[in-house]
Amino acid sequence: MINKTKTAMHKDLNVIYVFSENNKVYIKNTTDNAITNEEWLAVNFH
Repeated sequence: MINKTKTAMHKDLNVIYVFSENNKVYIKNTTDNAITNEEWLAVNFH
């Protein structure tokens, strides 16, 4: 019997945080600078 090393397939989830308030939609900034300071950006729909 041959033993094969199994490697776990790891895939990162792409998560985007959004919320709406007063008929506006906001998306959470996910840059490294925003890790310590939570920043929400308004989304413009055209």
